[in-house]
Amino acid sequence: MIDKTSMTKRARKLLKLLYKIYSEDENVRRFGIYPWSLTSRAGIRFGSGGDALGVVYLMWRNGWIRILSSKNRTTPFRRVQITLDGMKEAQAGQPSAQNGALIRGLYPATVDSMSHVSRKQLYN
Repeated sequence: MIDKTSMTKRARKLLKLLYKIYSEDENVRRFGIYPWSLTSRAGIRFGSGGDALGVVYLMWRNGWIRILSSKNRTTPFRRVQITLDGMKEAQAGQPSAQNGALIRGLYPATVDSMSHVSRKQLYN
């Protein structure tokens, strides 16, 4: 059994891998991926198969993935597919997103510290 913090870390790592696979593979975009193949590709050490499915279940509960199966399913997870919330979460830690947030915070601070005359020159 794994604790909550390591379970969340593993879920985020698995989500980033799913996003990478999703962006590269057309079949995964259309049909989804089985949780077992996702967890085996991740290279994350899970204590058991139950822990691996627990991480996938946590991703589903957070709204990062959706289950692509019929209503009368016999297993809880068939194929899974990343959602828009999952894509946003996967992109949140990437350097480009961090740099964009830094630039958005830096630009107003720079303009506020400029004098009125130089601001007029900047905008004209």
